[in-house]
Amino acid sequence: MLKPLKTFASHDITPICVARVCEGAMRLEAKKDILLQLEMDETGEFLCATDEYLGISAYATTRDALISEIHQQFAMLWREYALESDVKLSIDAIALKTVLKSFFREV
Repeated sequence: MLKPLKTFASHDITPICVARVCEGAMRLEAKKDILLQLEMDETGEFLCATDEYLGISAYATTRDALISEIHQQFAMLWREYALESDVKLSIDAIALKTVLKSFFREV
């Protein structure tokens, strides 16, 4: 179980704001800033950002690495769901596609 903390040793667990995602040639802009709450995992080794609604579950040992992982995951989700034809997607995948497109636009 993850426990939200105000501070944890040297880790900054203030929320991460996602306004843009730049991954390779892909550029996504959030239609409004997305705040992801951070927690430490039960071992105290990993910073975690999860948002089931957006399909994100990212873990890393540093804040910078976590931000990079979040950007990679949003880019992957965009490629795999938002850009895919509905015909090739399940009902749940189409729902995620709709959510992603309501939060981001490609620029």
